[in-house]
Amino acid sequence: MKKLMQASLVGDVSTLTGILPDDPLFDQMVCPNVTQTPLHAASLRGHTAFAFEMLRLKPELRRTRNRDGYCPIHLASMWGCVGGTAGGAGAQAPPSF
Repeated sequence: MKKLMQASLVGDVSTLTGILPDDPLFDQMVCPNVTQTPLHAASLRGHTAFAFEMLRLKPELRRTRNRDGYCPIHLASMWGCVGGTAGGAGAQAPPSF
């Protein structure tokens, strides 16, 4: 999980897709005692490609709230990372976002 969190901090999608098949903790991210997921970290930092890939792989994370009560879309929108040109030209959010 530590390597996955580090990848989320820099928006490293290739590490994300390389880690997930081998990370048994990935399935445990959606539980009441996990309050900060790599999706939260990526959303807060504007790493939209990473966030979209996380949502594609684990769509139920979109509802996970951090300790302050914010879900990833709240964090992204608070910091201006949703809509407009976020993610670059042609970037599209998955339907679950």
